[in-house]
Amino acid sequence: MNNDEFTPHTTELMKEKYSEMTLPEDMASWAVGDTFIENDHMMYYNLAYFLWKQGYDPWLGNYRGTGRGEMKSEGPAYVSTLDVPGCLDVPALVTKVTEVTGRKPFIGGHSTGALVCYVYLQGAYINGEEAIQGRKASPPYIPHVKVSKELAVERNNSVKGYIGIDPAVAPPLPSFLDIYLIWEILKMPIVLPLDTMMDALLVKSGSDNMAMTDIMDYLFNGIDQLAIAYPDSVAKYLQFFRTSEVDPYVLDYFFRYATANAYLRMFSQYADWGLNEAMREGYTNGPENTGVVMPKERKDGDGYYYYEDHMSNMTAPMICLTSECNGLVATEFIARYLTDLKTPNALDLVYQVPNTAHADLPIGYQAPTIVFPMINEWLSQF
Repeated sequence: MNNDEFTPHTTELMKEKYSEMTLPEDMASWAVGDTFIENDHMMYYNLAYFLWKQGYDPWLGNYRGTGRGEMKSEGPAYVSTLDVPGCLDVPALVTKVTEVTGRKPFIGGHSTGALVCYVYLQGAYINGEEAIQGRKASPPYIPHVKVSKELAVERNNSVKGYIGIDPAVAPPLPSFLDIYLIWEILKMPIVLPLDTMMDALLVKSGSDNMAMTDIMDYLFNGIDQLAIAYPDSVAKYLQFFRTSEVDPYVLDYFFRYATANAYLRMFSQYADWGLNEAMREGYTNGPENTGVVMPKERKDGDGYYYYEDHMSNMTAPMICLTSECNGLVATEFIARYLTDLKTPNALDLVYQVPNTAHADLPIGYQAPTIVFPMINEWLSQF
């Protein structure tokens, strides 16, 4: 997703359609009588607006290769892994915000956006000269990730806290996916241009038709119902979006504006984490691994960087809000790989939000009533 995920609002194109939206009768107390929300009901689900309303200065950033219009971020055309935004993009974002405001920011995000923040805080980095060398090589590659405890201390001191909204860790995946053909596809240095596609199909085309949203709603609602009826079926791995818990117009905004570009090697890295139960750097990282297709199980001295081994370097205060469904991100795995491993802080808070799944956690009906107020209550302690 790009940063539009956090800013649902009525656009000029969708002005007529979104004007049909109604607010819940039991809306959150903070929103009652709010002029902006009365004029634009979409703003009720806008996390950036909520934070601004509480007196904070929210900054939104896209990691490389995502975003649209003036917020489009350039990125490498050939390959990127989860290591790249965490090691290279987040440090630049934190530096920029600090330079402009003169203050330490809170950092955080949803899913991969939360992942790249804990990569930053544990002191993981990619050497710049090695990155340039890898970019010029044939075939090009991402260099190995390294870690510095001194850098981790500096980075944790550079922020006031960390906000993780269902942070991505090793996902629960079925073993039958561990086949050569799937790995051969996932290791390809290919960008899925979803920002460009969705922008062309649903925005620049001038279409305000919500048929695709209805189709996606039908699809994900069907998966959710299957997972509930057959909890041991493969549907449980796909139960990551409770579209029934999202206002239809917010759902349309989500697909229309927030869907973002993705790199296949990011998916391959997640697949490696889930199937081999180890959160390592991209398994094709380093010139010696460019020909690797199927990643092997973790072994001592295999040369890879493992994120779970350095999670204790993370000392900043944390609020971690997790979803009830375990598709893509499971609360149990967040504990195993992140919250139980970081160095405890007296202000740490972990809470599972009821009746939510991974994708709807920051935009669904529970967002303005539970997620937003809990973040504000946590922030008020500082």
